[in-house]
Amino acid sequence: MDTFTHLTVEPLSTGHLATVCAIAATAPDPWSRESLAAALADARYHCLVALKGQTPVGLACFVAAQDTADVAQLVVAPAARRRGVGRLLLGRGLAVLRAQGIKRVLLEVRQGNAAAIALYGSLGFHTLAVRRGMYQHPPEDGLLMALDIPPKTGDET
Repeated sequence: MDTFTHLTVEPLSTGHLATVCAIAATAPDPWSRESLAAALADARYHCLVALKGQTPVGLACFVAAQDTADVAQLVVAPAARRRGVGRLLLGRGLAVLRAQGIKRVLLEVRQGNAAAIALYGSLGFHTLAVRRGMYQHPPEDGLLMALDIPPKTGDET
């Protein structure tokens, strides 16, 4: 896999919104600028942006409630796909969630999105259920996937 080098990950800010909205628009179920701005204003959300130089190339948003979180949005710019950007964003997000005491992370994915399902599986997510007719544009079943996060041990730094 050809990975991008010199990527950085930082919290999403209002300064990223225009470019990130263009990236989000490439997803099958894109978030609007208003949705992203609302996530920024909501303390339950933790949104990260991957940058190549100063240019956003990916976005991940997680929403937490008690000890569970959802991957609410993960999208990578088409030119940056299959280069480790999604893995980097998920890895950083999962580390933040673990530090916040999250014990389980859930996500939903289109059943036909083999690349995403493979990525999630490689990170330890497993399928809990098939949700028939979950997506409408285009019509498709969805998978509900979960990752149980072990608590941090005293040996870890």
